[in-house]
Order: sequence, then structure tokens, then C-alpha cells
Amino acid sequence: MPAFAYDGNMKIVYVPGSNGIADKSGPTTGELTAGTVKDLSCALQKGGWTGSPTFNNVEAARACETFDAQAQGTWSASPTGTFFRDNVPGNDVAWGLFEHGVDGYIVIRYGKAYDLPFVNGDSVEVWPVQSSEPAMNENAANTSATFQVGFAVTSQPDLKATVGGGS
Repeated sequence: MPAFAYDGNMKIVYVPGSNGIADKSGPTTGELTAGTVKDLSCALQKGGWTGSPTFNNVEAARACETFDAQAQGTWSASPTGTFFRDNVPGNDVAWGLFEHGVDGYIVIRYGKAYDLPFVNGDSVEVWPVQSSEPAMNENAANTSATFQVGFAVTSQPDLKATVGGGS
């Protein structure tokens, strides 16, 4: 059975601006490689992206039934990213990128080497987000300096988008 490891096979980019991607279901290669797009793949700590959705159920049980049935209701997510600080200012890509209340998109591709360019047909997640102020994580012996950014998801993300395959 084919499978892939996350290690080296995750590309994560930040597309700035609330209009940085016209169609969440099919971002273009041009939108994902524009000069303002930042590749965060090497700034993100392993295991540093948490974007798991939360699902809310609706009661659907009938008085005539003995089973308490439920149906899917709303869903949401509150992703966070944990990024490395770099002591070379020009290399500290993620630290200067995020500010409180700034809109943009986090786009994630899994299963292909991070350094391969986006191509039409790539499966991606597209998260429309508003970032928090970056906050340094607590320091400790024998650890790298990292910081965390929280993201508010401003509209429904497309977790099954296709590069170049918009509606």
C-alpha cells in the first residue's frame, strides 16, 4: 500500500492578502509563486502545523427511537503554526511575516518533496486566515528558539483543492 512520510514531503506557503487567491478550490501556480508568496516549509518546526477541524453534532433523535441519533452540524478550526527564529535577519522569514489581524492564505501540499514547484493537478489545502501577533515560545536548555502564530480561519477552507483546477 503506497504511503508517504511527512518528513521532506510537505510544502507550506503563505499567500498574503485577502484577495491573494481568487478561487480557494483551484489556486493557480501564478498565485502560489507570486513575488510576495513566502515558502515556510523550512521555517516550520516538524509537527508545527496544527489545523485539525472541530466538528459539531446536531441532535437528530426522534421520540419514537431508543437510539440518540446525531447529524453533522457546523465545523471550524483554529490552526496554529510553530516556526523557528533565525539569528540571520534576512533568513528569519516567518518572524517578520505575521502581524496581528493580517489576512492571507496558508496553502499546504502533502506527499511531494517540499522543494518541487507547485504544478497543475497538485492536491492542496487552502486556508483563508487572519494571523495573530507572533509570540516567542518559552526558552529552555537544548532547544531551538521558536515562536507560535495562531490563525483565525476567515471562511471555509478547501481541504481538497487542486492547483489549477478551480470551479
